[in-house]
Amino acid sequence: MSALRSIAAAAAALTALAVMQRTSPGYADITRPIAVSGALGERLTGRQFAIRAERLRLGRSLVYEAYGRRQVLTTSGVWALLDVSAEAVGETVAITAANWQAPSGASYAASQRASSLSAALSSLTLQPGLERRGVLVFELPEDQIARGVVRVSRAAFAPLDSEIEIDMRGAEAVTIEDELVLGTEGDG
Repeated sequence: MSALRSIAAAAAALTALAVMQRTSPGYADITRPIAVSGALGERLTGRQFAIRAERLRLGRSLVYEAYGRRQVLTTSGVWALLDVSAEAVGETVAITAANWQAPSGASYAASQRASSLSAALSSLTLQPGLERRGVLVFELPEDQIARGVVRVSRAAFAPLDSEIEIDMRGAEAVTIEDELVLGTEGDG
């Protein structure tokens, strides 16, 4: 009888371990960035920076001045420019990662094609208490604009750090212009 109890206890323990293994979160779930969510116009504060997405602009081409020359960039989709204001919290920081999460599940990283744009948020160094205006630039298929979420973080891989999530609800109502013309500070 005692052997039967030992076998039953071992079976129960194995069953419990199997359930725990199947239901416990994986390493990626445990260390993923901590989301701070909000909408266009809201100030969202993470651990190292605060950001407010102020306005979304859409266009077929992007026009700006760089290196003393007029730059014109076209795309097979739509340029999406998100005007933002941001500042560091606590210490100097640079924001180098932004993605547009489309409703299809596809993720579009901020465009590097406009790297000479001086107002690009990724080219700015943020200081505590000093709000800076900048722009996030994306190239998107037109059908991936509606119901998108913009995710902004200090770095592309930032485990256990803040990740700002901006709900772009209403983006489909923004008129797509033929040209988006930016001034030197990104405020066309």
